[in-house]
Amino acid sequence: METVKKSKIAWASLVKWIFLVILIIFFGLTSDVFFSVTNLLNIITQISMTGIIALGMTYVIITGGIDLSSGSVLAFVGCIVAIMSKAK
Repeated sequence: METVKKSKIAWASLVKWIFLVILIIFFGLTSDVFFSVTNLLNIITQISMTGIIALGMTYVIITGGIDLSSGSVLAFVGCIVAIMSKAK
């Protein structure tokens, strides 16, 4: 029974990667600008905040201090930045 669960988990993970590769190939073939530097920089810019928060949360979870309040901290920092930018 244990090997059945492991094989289902491995298969589910493999299917996700295969689907991602298929999507990349599809969009690469149908669009001229998909693999352009501008598009890659745009993607990196869009995911930078989520990536920074994910790195911080990974550190917190690894150290054992499970804290899932990153969303509220992000909202708080956003409000502080908005107030500071308005004060200029």
